[in-house]
Amino acid sequence: LATPDFALLARACGIPYARIAAEDEAGPVLAEATSADGPVLVEVDLTALGPMKTPFTPPVKIPDAARTPVPGPAPEPSTSTS
Repeated sequence: LATPDFALLARACGIPYARIAAEDEAGPVLAEATSADGPVLVEVDLTALGPMKTPFTPPVKIPDAARTPVPGPAPEPSTSTS
């Protein structure tokens, strides 16, 4: 799959277009885009930005063993009549 020309795509849709190709452009471009009255196509060129300084990894949640019930069948009710 080829990456489309986003500038042409925005023009075809009749909406403004902006491109972020450097880290210092992100703030001004996004501020302008979010203050627009309508949609804006913002392209972020990740190739031009280069590799991320720290890779994104989602937080890992480990359940607390003391509070987590052990999976399995429910205990049977007691039938003693003492």
